[in-house]
Amino acid sequence: MKKRNHILFTMLMCFVMAFPSITPLQRNNIVQASAITASTGVSIPGIVTASSLKVRSKADKTGAQLKISGKYVSLIKNTKVTILKEVIVDGEKWYYISAKWNGTTIKGYVSSDYIKLSLSSKVPALVNSNSKIQIRTGAGDNKPYLKVGNTIVALKTTTLYITGEVTAGGAKWYKVSFKFEGKTRSGYIKAIDTKFKGTTSVKTQEDTSTASYVTSASNYSVPGIVNATSLNVRTKASRTGPQLKSGSKNVAIKNKTKITIIKEVIVSNEKWYYISFKFDKKTVKGYVLSDYIKIATTKIPAAVNSKKNISIRTGASDKKSYLKVSGKTVSLKPGTELAVISEYMTSGVKWFKVTFKYSGKTTTGYIKAMDVIFKKKEEVKEPVDNTPKPEDNETTPEKPVDNNDTVKIGKVTASSLRVRSGSGTSYAQVYDAANQPISLSSGHEVTIKSEIAIGSTLWYEVSFKYGNATYDGYVSGDYIRIVETPNVPENPGTTIPEIPNDGDNTGNPPILSDAEFEAAMINQGFPESYKPYLRALHAEHPYWQFEAYQTGLDWETVIANQNKIGKNLITNSKNIAWKSLATGAYNWKTDQFIPYDGSTWVTASKEAIEYYMDPRNFLTSSEIFQFELLSYQKAYQTKEGVENILLNTALYGTSYTYINDAAEEIATTYGDTFIKAAEVSMVSPYHLATRVKQEVVTGRTTLSSSVTGKVSGYEGYYNFFNIGATHSTVPGGAVANGLNYAKNGSGNAATNALYMIPWDSPFKSIVGGSNFIGASYINRGQNTVYLQKFNVTPVSTHSHQYMANVEAARAESAKTYAGYSAMTDIPIVFKIPVYINMPENVCPQPATALNPNNWLKSLSVDGYKLTPTFKIEDLEGTLYSLIVPGKIEGVNVSAAAVSTKASVSGTGYVPLSIGNNPVTITVTAENQAVRQYTINIVRDMSVQ
Repeated sequence: MKKRNHILFTMLMCFVMAFPSITPLQRNNIVQASAITASTGVSIPGIVTASSLKVRSKADKTGAQLKISGKYVSLIKNTKVTILKEVIVDGEKWYYISAKWNGTTIKGYVSSDYIKLSLSSKVPALVNSNSKIQIRTGAGDNKPYLKVGNTIVALKTTTLYITGEVTAGGAKWYKVSFKFEGKTRSGYIKAIDTKFKGTTSVKTQEDTSTASYVTSASNYSVPGIVNATSLNVRTKASRTGPQLKSGSKNVAIKNKTKITIIKEVIVSNEKWYYISFKFDKKTVKGYVLSDYIKIATTKIPAAVNSKKNISIRTGASDKKSYLKVSGKTVSLKPGTELAVISEYMTSGVKWFKVTFKYSGKTTTGYIKAMDVIFKKKEEVKEPVDNTPKPEDNETTPEKPVDNNDTVKIGKVTASSLRVRSGSGTSYAQVYDAANQPISLSSGHEVTIKSEIAIGSTLWYEVSFKYGNATYDGYVSGDYIRIVETPNVPENPGTTIPEIPNDGDNTGNPPILSDAEFEAAMINQGFPESYKPYLRALHAEHPYWQFEAYQTGLDWETVIANQNKIGKNLITNSKNIAWKSLATGAYNWKTDQFIPYDGSTWVTASKEAIEYYMDPRNFLTSSEIFQFELLSYQKAYQTKEGVENILLNTALYGTSYTYINDAAEEIATTYGDTFIKAAEVSMVSPYHLATRVKQEVVTGRTTLSSSVTGKVSGYEGYYNFFNIGATHSTVPGGAVANGLNYAKNGSGNAATNALYMIPWDSPFKSIVGGSNFIGASYINRGQNTVYLQKFNVTPVSTHSHQYMANVEAARAESAKTYAGYSAMTDIPIVFKIPVYINMPENVCPQPATALNPNNWLKSLSVDGYKLTPTFKIEDLEGTLYSLIVPGKIEGVNVSAAAVSTKASVSGTGYVPLSIGNNPVTITVTAENQAVRQYTINIVRDMSVQ
């Protein structure tokens, strides 16, 4: 459905751009002031219903979280509160509450969605609407309206008494009693349509002044450029206005035609430009929609044109945070003078970047073009032709020309941010000197050289240090936090506005409210079956971030591709339910599972694969780390965390020496080595330490022979990651294969140099091996432990899997969690796969099963031969026969089962009648599966 809607939308936009005056684009850029009210003078008890509810300093989702003694204030479920005031902002109701927190009485704002009235008594209230509200018989828009006779009950200023509270369809409803036509009645009304009845009820945040609002402006001259394929010019400011003619020709302007704007008109919430331009060598004037004209100059005099105050934003989108100066949101009154610097088109809405005076200083921000009107200017610059060309159907960007702009310093907020060669995801990644794609980790500092809007995303052109070199490239502004803007001597009066982090002083991203988190899960496309687990994780670890990795793969197809003999292995000590009984995986003739690595690793069952591949099974604090993005996070991945992972192993706190390339003896520790490996490869040191622990740690004080340097034929070589240690059923074969790789590598000199082969020291093995993991897996998209085990990425799908152990991702996750045990409140990013057509219910662990083998390994009749001769592999239903002389009155039948856990019946002495005597031998497996063998014994009197 989403794909179809996207296609329809794309077709519509293409049509509109081609014929802008024919196909209307619905817009509503002027938002009328809503009935935003505040009720004060109340004292109403309630309780918190959310697991953790943030208390904010103002009634706004972007409001700063209340902080006391350095700690953010969040109320836990069932905390008692007192509602002192209510405020409705942008259609959402907020309560100003008083509550106890850590023994201190605090006051602040919370979303009313997460407070339930205690209702120890009736709560007086009023209808809060400019029009009558119809009362319903139950809580829900699908419930019938309440009627008295044939009249629907509709209330406007009536006093109500709240007697109950219900949430239906995501909306809060009150059960209320009230007087209607002289009688007390009861019904249901949405909570948003009520306000508590207190000592005062005042209007807030509403400015109905229209003194500075105009619907037309002229007497100026602003150059612009057409950005539609063909733009019809009309004789009046209306979509239905006649098209302008020049002679007998209809006037339509081609893309990139230079024009001059000489007037603006606002009609039906749309802005039209009255323009002058050349057509067939004549100067022509007419009206065009402003959406298809791009200004071609800078510092255009303008003013705020609105019926209410306008809050300025930090970027060209409603999703960008409000601009703040000294902690206060910048809000401009109608008529405030501006200078338009540049423009952006975001999600079909035009925005202007503007400068203005605020608190006596020049400040820069973003405002919708609909809320701006141009003013007269004595001189303007001539039109320019340097408008950038659109790339890959993305919105045409413009690199702003802003003499007030300064170089900015930013920090990366994502765990792994790709750097691209251009402003958009269609551009290739930038590569480093080792020919590896560059990804910047959280906290990495960049210098912002320019800004470019692509669709709804602001991209930054940046330069930065990476390794020992400086690189240039482009990054998404969504993952950059501005931390510093140096003063520029040429413009000392410019004030740098405070752009809030909305996080905490550690640089962490903002904690999402419950409602914001629900919206984030929807935006990511997480199925409903994932959400209960993610909600619990969010409540426990609010800084953790969850990304849905939409594989685009069908679940059953994925399982079929993974359920191949020898592809996913499990230890033979597991219950039979975890092991495959398929041909090639299990030998029915010997009751043995066939090993594919060493003598103990056998093929996993389909049910085991389903269990370990279903991400929903591992959305817990300790097991989710198999989905952690594996790029190096220097800010919080430390040597101490590495040592936590290595605890109770021979590597913990252990020093060793090695000879470096300068023939110097260097002393170091394994903990320091993993940090060095992370710095070189940009792979998480926690992942590297966990991988080594998984591969070569065999006990609290013992390690695999692959890291001793003492294996015969490979003395002095080490392979800590078991790279190249391919399956072998020969004793020690896998270790030998891995050490051969450590000694000789791939045979490619450049690759061997990159991976520091030969690995003739632990240092080279760990650091060089980390380069291998980064280049071969993480940087090609297999950037979680899960994706390394189960490759469901578009590259080499279902192959190129690092480990065969079906349990490896889960096991490594638990070990990684040990490294984070003391610091789980950090912004770790988890990339969680989602498949098409997943089972509605979570795939369960394979249930304990019993041995199903009901085969015979021998079947005979004493003194006689069976026809056909019995073979173990004979198909079920094979009939055996023999003929005995008439004088034989009975025979002895012998049989033995393949499995020692099976039972056999029907053997022993069998008396014979004259003629055919069917003899049935029954084998009952441990799991009660039955198989029968039949021998037809003929007692033939004609045979002596």
